[in-house]
Amino acid sequence: IQLAANRMVSVGDWIEMPKYGADGDVLEVALTTVKVQNWDKTITTIPTYALISESFKNWRGMAESGGRRIKRSLNIDISSIRFCDEDMLERYEKIQYISEYIEQRIMSRPH
Repeated sequence: IQLAANRMVSVGDWIEMPKYGADGDVLEVALTTVKVQNWDKTITTIPTYALISESFKNWRGMAESGGRRIKRSLNIDISSIRFCDEDMLERYEKIQYISEYIEQRIMSRPH
């Protein structure tokens, strides 16, 4: 009852509760349990008292804002990082997704 009254968790919310192995979408909120379908399609059942008395993460706010969480590693060779010279900037200005950003940065830098 507290879960519903306080809008702590609802069907469709993405929640994480590592202690119970839960990381996925809420399928069902009953009086004594909450069922979560994890991303690997397994089902985790969490006692409702655990959601009230322990910590869990609800990603509802991210979903409502239109955002998306992507969890991936990206390895970058440290020796490949350097400051942009004029030639690089000219090439990058032709890339649709970053051209506006580059223009703004060039306009705002001190001369």
